[in-house]
Amino acid sequence: RIRYRIHDLAREHARERCLSEESAEDRNAAVLRLAGRWLSMAKAAASRGPGEASRLLAAAGDAGPLDSHVRDELLARPAAWFAAEQPCLVAAVKHCADHGLSRTARDLAAAVVASSAAQYNQFDAWSRSHTVALDAVRRTGDAEGEAWLLHGLGELRLQQDRFEEAYAFFAEALSLFERTGVPRGVAGALAGMGSARREQARFDEALHLMGRALALYRKLRDTTGEAHQYYNIGSVHRDRGGYDEARRELSRAHELYAAAGNRHGEALALRGLALCHRALGELGEAEALLGRALDLFEETGDVFGVMYAGQSLAKVHIRQGRLPEARERLDRCLETTRERQDRFGQALVLRTLGEWQLAAGAWEAAAECLHAALGLWEELELPLWRARTLRDLGTVAAARGERETARARREEALEIFRALGSREADEGDAADNAEKANAS
Repeated sequence: RIRYRIHDLAREHARERCLSEESAEDRNAAVLRLAGRWLSMAKAAASRGPGEASRLLAAAGDAGPLDSHVRDELLARPAAWFAAEQPCLVAAVKHCADHGLSRTARDLAAAVVASSAAQYNQFDAWSRSHTVALDAVRRTGDAEGEAWLLHGLGELRLQQDRFEEAYAFFAEALSLFERTGVPRGVAGALAGMGSARREQARFDEALHLMGRALALYRKLRDTTGEAHQYYNIGSVHRDRGGYDEARRELSRAHELYAAAGNRHGEALALRGLALCHRALGELGEAEALLGRALDLFEETGDVFGVMYAGQSLAKVHIRQGRLPEARERLDRCLETTRERQDRFGQALVLRTLGEWQLAAGAWEAAAECLHAALGLWEELELPLWRARTLRDLGTVAAARGERETARARREEALEIFRALGSREADEGDAADNAEKANAS
């Protein structure tokens, strides 16, 4: 759309007239009207935006319903609207924080997060708006507002793959939500803490936290929140090798997402189920589910969803021997992770490229990709993924005839798998037993 700007001299003249002729109450009322309309538009845009943009605006107020033509425009291109309005939203957060409108600053900060979710990894705007709003609510003693902003900073750290910091922000938010009696906030903080622990492969802790969050979401009759927890719990079971439990929980998540009309969630659950089939060697079933997930992610414009589903599908194709198809998809995935500053995704794709090189018999190239992935896993402090990549490097060493190195890599990986209680521990024990039987 055409956008108009006021000339600097006209803007300064208007500002001087406003300050001299309008009362502080009138000025604030005008700002609040504008902020309220922005929030209404942000909620409308987020309702159709990719990812979890709408969930991040759940606690914010708004100015009521929008005109139908405005809503239709927003729903047609929500990410474009967020991209156009984000600088204004950030400026509005600062203005409201500086002028004692802390509740509005807090709500607008949530709109900036929704904008960041819609556009992907706009971390600077997210961080600046939340820091400014957090200072404002602390000055006014708004403990609930402080809790929501700490929760938002926890979400930011999750997106940045800084999992221990995310856990700390969520834990601080949890304490304030419990003190102020906000059950939805308590559920969200517990869910965030569980997500951080799941990424760190601290599975028992993760399941405990997710179970508490699930019970609260059920009590609140929050179908989407309940579905998220079934999805996360199913993912933990899959990582531990409990495929029956994983499929049960992921199927529940899929049903609830579908009932709520949450297509992003449906796609997530389908990908999760596909990973169970892939781990069991059921490649045809995995391919079909990933195809459906990709279609949904593409329909919703979810670039990250397309990338992660694409990486999962490429891995299926590698195991099917469809190497050219897999390589083309992986190259696109790697480009996306670099554009979007997704370090976890970049490490995941690099590891999969290493597996592709292994399948192609290119040992040097495989080692290069896997070492690059290993470095990222170590930066992110993710022991499970580090161990998986060490095991792959052991395979490279074995292919080169470096038996001692291969054994050392595999033993180091197996030790980590056993310590974490992941599914690979059983796989490694079975391989060891088979090797001993063959030797005898």
